[in-house]
Amino acid sequence: MKTGKTLRHDLSPLRRKTGMSGDDELAVLVDTWTHAEYYMHVIDAFPAYGQEYAVMVPYELDDGARREMEVVLLRTMRGANAETLYMQIHSRKERKAVFEVFLSRLETAGGL
Repeated sequence: MKTGKTLRHDLSPLRRKTGMSGDDELAVLVDTWTHAEYYMHVIDAFPAYGQEYAVMVPYELDDGARREMEVVLLRTMRGANAETLYMQIHSRKERKAVFEVFLSRLETAGGL
């Protein structure tokens, strides 16, 4: 579960370019340092341990090839202009705990 592919800089927040739009949500995240855009499916968002988190998977066109699913866990924060910021989770312990919460929620919901 590596998020370094999504975030090119360890401390670079991703700023959300689009608004919330329902269950099958596609978000365009913009790296605030490089201005690179990342297309992600938001599959869950939840509070845990006094923080807010989002779980996303990279959006890829379906070309028929089977790939392992990459799950990206990000801490959610509000920016100065009330925009949503997503931050990489550096702590392995925090990432593991948040992933366990996500798995429990996924199991309760009956899977993807």
